[in-house]
Amino acid sequence: MLHSTRGAHADAVRAFAVAAAARPDTPATHYNLGRAQAACGLGDAAAASFERACRLAPTAAAPYLAWAQELDARGRPVESLAVLERAAAAGCDDDTLQLSHAAALQRSGQHARAAE
Repeated sequence: MLHSTRGAHADAVRAFAVAAAARPDTPATHYNLGRAQAACGLGDAAAASFERACRLAPTAAAPYLAWAQELDARGRPVESLAVLERAAAAGCDDDTLQLSHAAALQRSGQHARAAE
């Protein structure tokens, strides 16, 4: 994400949007578009980009984590938990994802499930 690391988030959104249009089946492009959109405060667009990346790469943990974090940051913890549970159901095997899922379960009062 060269554009975003330079602080040019809007330029990154434009560049990744063009790339996503040119190669709509590339999960990394949608993931990076979502990261740039999130950095610009475009939460709904970022969530949609992360969701697309998850559909294209259903066992990749990073898009699910980013999507859940974006929802959580926007005060939507129930939806965030649903995304993490979707990742678990898809077979994502990632320590950070599992910890995030357990933490979300704890926050929602589901302590017994979190301890599993």
